[in-house]
Amino acid sequence: MRYVPRSEVVQDGSDFPVRVEGAAVLRIAFEGAAMHWEDGSVSLRHSRDAYERLRLGGDFEGYVTWFLGLDGERPFRAFSTDAGTIVVDVVTP
Repeated sequence: MRYVPRSEVVQDGSDFPVRVEGAAVLRIAFEGAAMHWEDGSVSLRHSRDAYERLRLGGDFEGYVTWFLGLDGERPFRAFSTDAGTIVVDVVTP
């Protein structure tokens, strides 16, 4: 995970721009991952609607990328829970 310039806020595979609001964009990437089942249906179990500035950047060839728009660069950490949930914790003012 790292903050990226707007030029790197693109879809995996196509390089089409991903529209994300905010002054800073945090790229959250997973390698060896997929967000779909073998039949192509989405495997995401929980809604991401709680945070409107979170956008999917791709699910392509074993890479899953998300972009999180923020008002500015802030300290963050990431960890997984025993249940397999990934948590991205960003400091807020």
